[in-house]
Amino acid sequence: MLPVYKAIRHGKRALVYVPMTIFLSLMLGGAFLCAYFDAPWPFIVGFPLGFVLAWLYWALRVTSWKIWAFGQVRNVHELQAKAINHKILHPDGSFFGRLAFSTAAQRAALKALEEKFQHPDILQDDTSVPPETQINYSRKSTILALVLGILAVAASDYILLHNHENPWGYVAGSFVLAVVFLNIAWRQLAQRKPKMILNASGIQLYNHPFVGWASVDRVRIVKRQNGNQPHYWLDIVTDHGRLDMELTNLSCSPDVLDHLLQVYRARHLRA
Repeated sequence: MLPVYKAIRHGKRALVYVPMTIFLSLMLGGAFLCAYFDAPWPFIVGFPLGFVLAWLYWALRVTSWKIWAFGQVRNVHELQAKAINHKILHPDGSFFGRLAFSTAAQRAALKALEEKFQHPDILQDDTSVPPETQINYSRKSTILALVLGILAVAASDYILLHNHENPWGYVAGSFVLAVVFLNIAWRQLAQRKPKMILNASGIQLYNHPFVGWASVDRVRIVKRQNGNQPHYWLDIVTDHGRLDMELTNLSCSPDVLDHLLQVYRARHLRA
């Protein structure tokens, strides 16, 4: 059976990123043409047209994805909850949820899949997951922070050399950005220990003792709002208290980590 995170990954690409690209392309294209023609009509047309075409693409594709995803995945309740959380689907009975197009054959296929919802989700093993997984900082995030820091240093040098009219404010701003990004890159490069270790026996977070699955009452990934930006956290409740860790800039996405947690707990129960 297909893991839930793989179905979600496919759904995000097809039903979130593509419609978003359609909408932004027409909106930004309209803004560019506004400047080119010195008239507001391209944006006035492009903005609603982008929204309508993005929705139309989603409405035409979403039923096919539902039939494929719910047919391939065992834990359909988990898939549905995560698909709604990632804005791939809308809740049943909602206004946007009723706007999806479907043929008679597709409605019959969805009807046949309803039987799967009569069974509760289970913890499943996945043979592609190794006996132990170590999770570190993402190399991409480290390289990005390093590159941005170097560019900020280069920008401050360029401003200092070419701007002879009070450049110090710009230089100070670029220097602060360089310090922030290079500090992030240095901290990630300097950390040798894994941020997290997972296996069938339990879990160990960075700078915390090993915790066996037998003493874990609950483990879940939660989304917490930090200003306008949501962040994912690992929340673990054990016999001895609570542990949590922010999952930003890790080599493993929250959806993949959730899959790993299920796999290793399933192996523990089977042992």
